[in-house]
Amino acid sequence: MLGAGSTALACDCLNLSPSESFKEADFVFEGVLIGSYQSGHDIAYDFRVRNVFKGAHVANVTLIQSFTDCDPNFSPNITYRVYARSFEGRLSSSACFANVIVGATRITEYRPTSATVLRQLWSPKPFAVVGICLVAFLIILSIRRKSSVR
Repeated sequence: MLGAGSTALACDCLNLSPSESFKEADFVFEGVLIGSYQSGHDIAYDFRVRNVFKGAHVANVTLIQSFTDCDPNFSPNITYRVYARSFEGRLSSSACFANVIVGATRITEYRPTSATVLRQLWSPKPFAVVGICLVAFLIILSIRRKSSVR
């Protein structure tokens, strides 16, 4: 967990120092990760912002990552100092920035938006898909057995 800004995959960039990361970033904040969800080909991380060091002061921010080798890893209920860039109206970060864990906290009052809830409800769950396929297979098998008995 201490290597929050690094990944196991190869990322082709130089690891920046905190001062270099600050200079390169459009938005620098400290915040706790309160939720994440997959959105198409991207993953969105929702943060509750505690301190803003560079950029507009906001209460919450969403980082959009595109599943690249250079994406940082974030875990729920962990407070991070995050260096982010703005590109095409979306904020994202990089494993090359000096993102760092500041602390851990327990979030109990997170209330996702209705859009987040719908995405979570309608996203396929691997075990549910396997279960549905297994039930369908058993139904087809029992129908075939009844047909062959006649």
